[in-house]
Amino acid sequence: MVLLLTDETDTIAGYPAKAIAIYDAVDQPEIELWYTDRIEVKDPNWFGPYKDIPGVLLRYSIVQYGMRMHLDATSITPGEVDPSRFVVKRDHEAVPPAVLNYELMEVLSTFSI
Repeated sequence: MVLLLTDETDTIAGYPAKAIAIYDAVDQPEIELWYTDRIEVKDPNWFGPYKDIPGVLLRYSIVQYGMRMHLDATSITPGEVDPSRFVVKRDHEAVPPAVLNYELMEVLSTFSI
């Protein structure tokens, strides 16, 4: 994928910016990615195809598990997040991303669109 960053802006949930993802495969459509660099998060896109976007994604499309999904930020609440929200409960088991992706692919492959 080749990313073309532009100077075009719009406002999404109160934050501006835009990038366009251009795929190197001719059979894949161009996808608009809207992001902001005004939210400080270290490596916000570390686990996904848009890891090179230099900010927090606010609007984008992605194809996963044979489905095109479109995500839009509708609101953002600035401030610190209580670390206790990320503590795994005693009766829960942590699942590695690869296992989660496999399980999701298995379940979602049973749906017909």
